[in-house]
Amino acid sequence: MSDFCSKCGSELEPNNNFCTKCGSSTISNVSKKEDYESILKTDKPKKTGRSKKKKLGIGFGITILIFFVIIMAVPSSPNSSSNNFESNYYEMGETIHLKGIDIQVLRTTTSGTDFWNTPDGTFFHVYVKVENVGKTTDTFTPLQFVLVDGEGREFNHLYFFTNSEDAIWTSEEIQPNLPITQFVTFDVPYASDLKYELKVKNAGFVCLRNC
Repeated sequence: MSDFCSKCGSELEPNNNFCTKCGSSTISNVSKKEDYESILKTDKPKKTGRSKKKKLGIGFGITILIFFVIIMAVPSSPNSSSNNFESNYYEMGETIHLKGIDIQVLRTTTSGTDFWNTPDGTFFHVYVKVENVGKTTDTFTPLQFVLVDGEGREFNHLYFFTNSEDAIWTSEEIQPNLPITQFVTFDVPYASDLKYELKVKNAGFVCLRNC
């Protein structure tokens, strides 16, 4: 079936964009049903890909969210700052739980001498109560106590006395449910306005003075 000019009705030559009779454009002239369907398909707006990009963006966002949820759910490393014992801080009188041993710092005193020695600075005594909360005999050592002053200097203990009036230098066995009270002695360049803290290894810090 042939095409005809919409202006003058003349039969159009194949593949000719203009009518040979009146010179009108023949691009809009369509007589074949197949051509109409072709044009309708061609004229339909093409998908720009925005919908696909939007779906990809939503999927990516969900993936990121799941990733962060998993990260937050995984336990932190023991060496991370959230589990760093040095972030733990106690006041005097608070109980420190340390692997079957409960420790309480009761009070502090200072002196210029003791039964045996004269200090290079000042003797700083820290009175502590230690209790074995387990069911078997345990060992406690004052080596885990370090005195820290406001300038960041650290001092190891010289010795400590128990309520049995025995000087303990390294460690002592503690029976279950039989707490001992003792004072730990340090030799420090003492200043009344300086901050002093007791560092309990693997537990945290205890405020002693001027904290």
